Amino acid sequence: RLDRGTSGAIVVARTSKAAERLASAFRDRGPDKTYLALVQVAGSPPPDLGRLEHHVVARDDHGTRVVPAGTLGAKHAALTFEVRARSATACLVEVHLETGRKHQIRVQLAAAGWPLLGDRRYAPSEVASRFHRPALHAWRIALTHPVRGDRCVFEAPIPSDFRGVMAALGLELKPAPRNGV
Repeated sequence: RLDRGTSGAIVVARTSKAAERLASAFRDRGPDKTYLALVQVAGSPPPDLGRLEHHVVARDDHGTRVVPAGTLGAKHAALTFEVRARSATACLVEVHLETGRKHQIRVQLAAAGWPLLGDRRYAPSEVASRFHRPALHAWRIALTHPVRGDRCVFEAPIPSDFRGVMAALGLELKPAPRNGV
């Protein structure tokens, strides 16, 4: 599942057997999910690499909130990130989920002080108005095929609206260095 307005890759099973195995894999956090996010930088910019850990509570009527550990119904949420490009006002961030909570990327980045452009729920209005949807793209999903057992990687190209905002901000996604090269 993707949040409303999020672009990118999804996986669909063709058979009930595959659907059952995929659902089990996602519950067990088997698939590697990689997202790209355009975030506003105000105050302290994100470091080049990092990890965010919070406790969150999802409330249907009020969205997901970061709460203190021990809060009734709170669930652990963790992600790692790498800044792939920077400008004076924004960053292109590659995000890897460790857990899969409702609105997790949006709420955790906002809690860290780096709200998504276009996010009308978790970003201040001036940040939300910079894009027509949350600037979040499900870029890659890597998983074990539910029937054959081989490793599959699905990548969704960055959509034109997202690329347009990147260009306007002077951000370019460059290939990640491989093995320190």
